Amino acid sequence: MTSPVPAWLKGSGEMRARISALDWAGTPIGAFAVWPEELRTSVVLALGMDAPCCIFWGREAIQIYNDAYALVMKRKHPGFLGRGLLEAWPERDAELREVIATVFQGQTISEAEQPWELDREGELKTYTFSISMSPILGVQGDVLGIFHVAQEKTNEVLTRRLQRAKELTSTFESMPDAVYVGNLNGITDCNSEAIRMLGATGIEDLRTNIGDIGRRFAVRSISSGQLIPPEELSFVRALRTGQTVVEDVMATRGDTGENVYIRGASAPIFDNGEIIGAVAINTDVTDRYRAQIALQESQEQLRLALASASQGTWFFDPKDGLLRGDEQMTSICGSLESVGPISYWLNLVHLEDRDRVASALEVTLSGGSDYDAEYRVVREGEIRWVRSRGRLLRGSRNSFRMFAVVEDISNRKMTESALRHSERMAEIGRLTSSIAHEINNPLEAVTNLLYIVRSGQLSKDQDGYLATAEAELQRVTAIANQTLRFYKQSSIPTATTCEDLFESVLSIHKARSERHHVRIQRGNKCKSPVVCFEGEIRQVLSNLIGNSIDAMANKGGSLHVKSREGTCKRTGRKGHFLMVADTGMGMSPETVAHLFEPFYTTKGLEGNGLGLWISQEILARHTGSIRVRSQEGTGTVFSLFLPVVAVTR
Repeated sequence: MTSPVPAWLKGSGEMRARISALDWAGTPIGAFAVWPEELRTSVVLALGMDAPCCIFWGREAIQIYNDAYALVMKRKHPGFLGRGLLEAWPERDAELREVIATVFQGQTISEAEQPWELDREGELKTYTFSISMSPILGVQGDVLGIFHVAQEKTNEVLTRRLQRAKELTSTFESMPDAVYVGNLNGITDCNSEAIRMLGATGIEDLRTNIGDIGRRFAVRSISSGQLIPPEELSFVRALRTGQTVVEDVMATRGDTGENVYIRGASAPIFDNGEIIGAVAINTDVTDRYRAQIALQESQEQLRLALASASQGTWFFDPKDGLLRGDEQMTSICGSLESVGPISYWLNLVHLEDRDRVASALEVTLSGGSDYDAEYRVVREGEIRWVRSRGRLLRGSRNSFRMFAVVEDISNRKMTESALRHSERMAEIGRLTSSIAHEINNPLEAVTNLLYIVRSGQLSKDQDGYLATAEAELQRVTAIANQTLRFYKQSSIPTATTCEDLFESVLSIHKARSERHHVRIQRGNKCKSPVVCFEGEIRQVLSNLIGNSIDAMANKGGSLHVKSREGTCKRTGRKGHFLMVADTGMGMSPETVAHLFEPFYTTKGLEGNGLGLWISQEILARHTGSIRVRSQEGTGTVFSLFLPVVAVTR
């Protein structure tokens, strides 16, 4: 039940009415009748002032305030009239306890434009107040309460601070970069470059929520490539964290689709420890990034070109004595490291080539001729050939670095070796042909002499010996003739039969086939001739028959050579099919897949991997073809097709 309103409290105003209506008997102060003179006088004084005033009575700091102070209380008005100060502002409990204790010791507190973090509107915000707190003394000089005056300065301070920032930004107008100042509610001032960069028509277009401005662009981080939401833009992060934020971004304008690369630097603006805004400087670095991207693309193209050519690069800097190789370089040289002293890289070179390579490097590094060396390296237990070419790149003050390109030339070396081998074999063929020709002459003479001798009277044994000698001479003559035909070179196609081609080759391999217990099975059904380069086709058949004998060298087996006339299903041309089949060890599907590749061999050091590749090339020149099927443990079949008339070269 409320007490009667005393005469001293009567009058107009919201707070007089609310104070009169409150049941003060239920508070630590008590009913009006027990209010001391000091309290009544302080309340009357506060209610008569235009400034926001509040009485904190007793140690409980019970609040009694005037109409102006109700605006300070905001959402806590009128619910905290007649309730304690600490109960009203629990978020400032520790500081307020200290203030109450200080004033109750008889001291007056006065602060101008100080930030206070308070929950006045449902969330904690920073407000600026100029305050005074004075003790209310009793007749005995003891402190009975606190007379508090609070002037809110939030808007004034913010306006003044932003005005200072605006005055500062006026000096930025001549800058080429975009400069703007603002807070979460929008941009308050900026230069013309900022208006252009932000795609605005003017400053008024930017005085909106900063998130709305951010949503005009699709912004990606250059470092991560991820989209940056508006609330994570550097300007907003500076406002939120109070830290300077620098980040390179790619912004895509929503209206034009234009991509712009921007380096954004945003820093918070503080006043008395409070963040009141932020200033941002955005630099258009589009040209720089496009040049960087073009350089990266050029470097990547060079890297791919070098990789496709089995080439790598390396630099040597004498300042630190280190040689730095790229990924391809380390792969070619079989190195586990990409950086190391020259001695490390020389240790990868074959021992027999090491001194020569070191000498060539020394000549170039001392200012001599360009570096060019071919040498061997041991990579994963395999010897590979490498060529390295380089030169000095001279800088200022006699400084220099050495740049070089390194390439794997193992295939070239193998080709050169194969060509030398081919040339030697051709020379042997010519020599063999010459020898066979020369043997023929005395063989004819000996044959004639034997005929004359047998015309006379001989004993039975002598006649038998002569017959044997004559048979062996005929055999030698046959071998010499076959050798002549096998190595005979021709510049134009000639007509021959499949049987003749097979027999001339089989005679050469007769001894090997007998030694390895290989049985020859013939099946020549072709009677019409084929027009071809005999020497080349014999070379193909010799390669196939030799491979078949090798496949049956351990256990023996059967070698089938067959021919038939027919039509090629792929081309529709008539011609001859020649087959070479064996019952050897056979091949895996993986081996068959690589069989016609140059330098692919299953014979280790005994093979050069060129036989079947060359055979395929020969048949291609004859507009023919070669096919193979094989099964491990069963054997292999090679099928050749030759048209009736080969094309001319």
